Amino acid sequence: MKLSTFFAASFALLLTSFSASAEDWQAKVKSQKLGSFPLPQPVQLTYQGSFANVVKSGKVSFIFGKKDKRYPHFYISQSYGGSSFKRLPYTYDMTSFINPKTQKPRLLVANESDDEEKVKIFNTYHSSSVEHKKTTTLFKSGEVEEKAHKFGAVPIHDPLSAMLFLRSQKLEVGEKTYMCIHPFASPYFATVNVLKKEIHMGQPCLKIDLALRKIDKKTNQLKAYKKLKKATIWITDDAKRIPLEYKIEVNIAGFTFGYVRLKLTSQQKP
Repeated sequence: MKLSTFFAASFALLLTSFSASAEDWQAKVKSQKLGSFPLPQPVQLTYQGSFANVVKSGKVSFIFGKKDKRYPHFYISQSYGGSSFKRLPYTYDMTSFINPKTQKPRLLVANESDDEEKVKIFNTYHSSSVEHKKTTTLFKSGEVEEKAHKFGAVPIHDPLSAMLFLRSQKLEVGEKTYMCIHPFASPYFATVNVLKKEIHMGQPCLKIDLALRKIDKKTNQLKAYKKLKKATIWITDDAKRIPLEYKIEVNIAGFTFGYVRLKLTSQQKP
């Protein structure tokens, strides 16, 4: 499993394990409405990653509400970061152009790079479909591969707009939020379950269970996503609703890799 798979899964905001037909999950997503919480004021959040809460693995940053005079009609969000392991080099960046009224994405531009290849993603989102374009440059051969597809089913989010859409919900204990997320090469069905309220990292938080299943692009049927076993997120139980920590259990080649944690280390104006 590449680190890119881990980051894609992390941003997708993930899910609980259950089976559902194509009609069932689409109905759940279509019935999900934008919540009453407004978009956050401009903020930059930085997280330190670690394996088993011991070995530092890299850093991840999010910027929500970035100001850009060239795009006055969009709420711009960004994320960037990468691995700190020399033997597993990985960096990424992504920029999402979001309609502030609907909190739905219009465009996502993303870049990934490791020791084998460089990948550029260009996703255009419509009301009920996404056009995906991927360009891969292989470092050893210099070969350039291009792939594209269109996936249409229900309202679709990118990773950053999904975080904002979730944040807009009431998030009462026992409440579930359903989303269709198309981050990189594949669409996913995400279920987010609010488990309880508790003190975490010294602050009142909402503990949320996150789960994800892959969507077959041809049949719209749900498939198991074995690389991600479990994910939990703690969000501050206040008006800001800042994610304090992500805890993700991943699976590589059939073996449980352990927990990857992302802990908030700083928040500031961008």
